[in-house]
Amino acid sequence: MAAFVALGDGFCVSWAGAAPMLLAPGWRPSQVPRVARYSRDGQCLWSTPIDLGPVSHPGMLEVNAETGWEVRTAAPRPPEWVEAARWEPLLVSGDRVAAGFADGRSGVGRTFFLDFVSGALVAVTDPGPSRRNAIAGHGAFLVGTLGYGA
Repeated sequence: MAAFVALGDGFCVSWAGAAPMLLAPGWRPSQVPRVARYSRDGQCLWSTPIDLGPVSHPGMLEVNAETGWEVRTAAPRPPEWVEAARWEPLLVSGDRVAAGFADGRSGVGRTFFLDFVSGALVAVTDPGPSRRNAIAGHGAFLVGTLGYGA
């Protein structure tokens, strides 16, 4: 379980894979996180898989033999493992859920906005550094970015 929000009629949970160092030898971390809403008695009302996809950000640079030892913007890469965003990973307001997930290696991630009733994906932010999310009002959120020159 990555994050948990208690609701008047149940609860909402985000699920993500454990970091490689927390797993038994030979086990691979899950790369398919999800967000789920449950009733008060534990019945799953909806469960939505989240696809973080390859991530990068213009502020992420790399230098290695493949780049001829020149500094270049890092190309988008699939995450090694997906974890809950480091700041405010799960928020519920009005008819929306905001769930943040990030690549455990780089911290680059996205915030996913889901419909509270159906779990349908409504919107998603572009990949970026770890975000600070806040509830701005009924069904509204503020999303801020930190680091990587942003």
